[in-house]
Amino acid sequence: AEGPDRGLEDLVGEIRRHTGTPVYVGFGIDSPARAAAVCRYADGVVIGTALVRLVRDAADADEAVARVRRFLEECSGALAAPLSPPAKESTS
Repeated sequence: AEGPDRGLEDLVGEIRRHTGTPVYVGFGIDSPARAAAVCRYADGVVIGTALVRLVRDAADADEAVARVRRFLEECSGALAAPLSPPAKESTS
């Protein structure tokens, strides 16, 4: 990975070298796309603050439930989608 995920991906790799336990990431998972990106190198994600914000910003309990359901369905879809292989560097 390049950019801001490089350090996180390296950290997950370092943790994997020391344990056989699945490695989950729970910081900054604020969108379905972010969840899918992180799951390229982690075993899973933990979503917390994003759900709290959806509930906090809802007008009532019904809207909160609908927002959370929609967000989690979108995350589930993003995680179930086939992953594209990593881009290969050009050798030409």
